[in-house]
Amino acid sequence: MPKTYLFSVVFTLLLLFSSCVAEVKDINIPAPGIGIESEYTTLNIFISQPEHPKTGSLDVWQEIADSFTEENPNVSIEFNIIGQSRYKAALRAKLDGSGSPDIFMIDGEDDLSMFADKLEGLQTLMLQDVLPGVLGSVRVEDEIFGFPISLTGYGFLYNTEIFGMAGLDANDFEIFDALEKMIGELENKIFAGSLSGDFPELITTFSMGEKSNWAKNVRIENFILPFEFDTPEKLRKAERFDFVYNERLHKIFSLINKNSKNAAGTYPESEFAKKTAAAIMGDTSMLYEIYKQNPNIEIAFAPIVINNWRQRSVPLGCNGFFAVNSSVPAANKIAAANFLQWLFSPDGGGEFLTQKLFWTPPYQSILQNTQNRIAAQIYQYYRDGAFIPQTASEVHMLNFYEKIQKSITEYAEGREKWQYVVEYIKSSFAYYKN
Repeated sequence: MPKTYLFSVVFTLLLLFSSCVAEVKDINIPAPGIGIESEYTTLNIFISQPEHPKTGSLDVWQEIADSFTEENPNVSIEFNIIGQSRYKAALRAKLDGSGSPDIFMIDGEDDLSMFADKLEGLQTLMLQDVLPGVLGSVRVEDEIFGFPISLTGYGFLYNTEIFGMAGLDANDFEIFDALEKMIGELENKIFAGSLSGDFPELITTFSMGEKSNWAKNVRIENFILPFEFDTPEKLRKAERFDFVYNERLHKIFSLINKNSKNAAGTYPESEFAKKTAAAIMGDTSMLYEIYKQNPNIEIAFAPIVINNWRQRSVPLGCNGFFAVNSSVPAANKIAAANFLQWLFSPDGGGEFLTQKLFWTPPYQSILQNTQNRIAAQIYQYYRDGAFIPQTASEVHMLNFYEKIQKSITEYAEGREKWQYVVEYIKSSFAYYKN
């Protein structure tokens, strides 16, 4: 879940999602929609997704492909969907070998350098509908090298039915003292069984799934780094990690840990979807998994805010970009450009993205009339300027992120005190940088 600051500030902040200096091939695809049609071709699309056992979006992507090919019978589409942990290595192998994909996902600036030899330049005409500033991390001077996929916000997802039935005001998420009081009231009602008639499975406020995997599953670094480094460039250049906000984050993590149950062998989304818990700390990319398990659950988003600390500021980032392979034949490039422009249009794939994948595609024509409640909330944070840029997803520091996850896990399981977490993260950052 996301946050924002008025359009002039929005533009400035999101431009801080960076500028890249990689050498990228300077070849533009002819813009689709101006009388240029591809010859018959098959598009191969490489997609990264979470590795949860029940998550599988191939059926939705097949619906998308069927809808596009019905309008464009000269094109067929094949998908390769790879788990996040294996995706980059698998993509590099595919790009360097046979059967290279025509369209593939990249994360942003760091990937521009990693895959510079395979990125095709896109004409600005194709991307004129994108929200201001979102293209900063895939722009090199006047060239653009990716279609932004989805805005991802980081905060709380909560069950509006449970909170409403308990008579609790979700706006209290925005001030820590009120949040703590509200969670205490909800826990008391759950313990007393006063909500069991409507929610027989409800046993706790927060879903953490298996606590030994919680920090990894929610990508806990995304809830820490944006408040310390509010641009990717600052994170890249920093030589030390002061952890200024550690006590305030400690309050949040402690509140969640205290008001949750360990659910061995499960993910946070699973317990939340089953309504055994009323809320989850996570990000909006979890929505597909939640709705797949429970299509009728009613959810809203709330920011993680402590008193006046970045009041109503949601860490907000672009969850990847679709790039076009510069090494495939011209016919494939044209077909790829046509497909991507169709995919991110309200009359094309926009409804699939918002209603079936539960994304927040950062295109004004899609978001201004979206029926997706959380996408509308994210868009509102963006328009209000109530966000801070999500830096962790922009910068590849995987070993350091794993250290953060390890220390938070040890704290969540009661094996270490919070001061250990603080010192461990600081020293791990210094070691990584040196």
